[in-house]
Amino acid sequence: MRELLLAAVIIVLRVATASPAEAASNVLQWMDTSTNETAFHVERRVIGVPITGSGQQTCAFNPGPYTLLATLPADTVTYTDTAVVEGQSYCYRVSASNAGGASAFSNEAGRTVPLVPPVTPVPSAPGDLQVVAGP
Repeated sequence: MRELLLAAVIIVLRVATASPAEAASNVLQWMDTSTNETAFHVERRVIGVPITGSGQQTCAFNPGPYTLLATLPADTVTYTDTAVVEGQSYCYRVSASNAGGASAFSNEAGRTVPLVPPVTPVPSAPGDLQVVAGP
């Protein structure tokens, strides 16, 4: 009997982070509902529209080809995609596999990587200070 089932893929948004490098990553989490997988396959595609919320509707209404991003060992439940570009929108899906084949794909989930604001420069020093006589 072939038992390869996946539950929802959830993208954890990193909005309050310590560094720009941490902000520019997408962390995927999913539930391993299979007991006999030998690998998980994470696929990604880029879309040209901003994503809000979980991205399920945005990904569904903006179809396009996926590419294999990573093959992970059995029992893995997270993956961090650090090869992302600020301002770009990404959709993801995951499947499980074993010697019998591959499962159906999980739901799609997506996120637009936020733009990391530049460091605010120190203001210029005031100039042309003058003292003028009072009334």
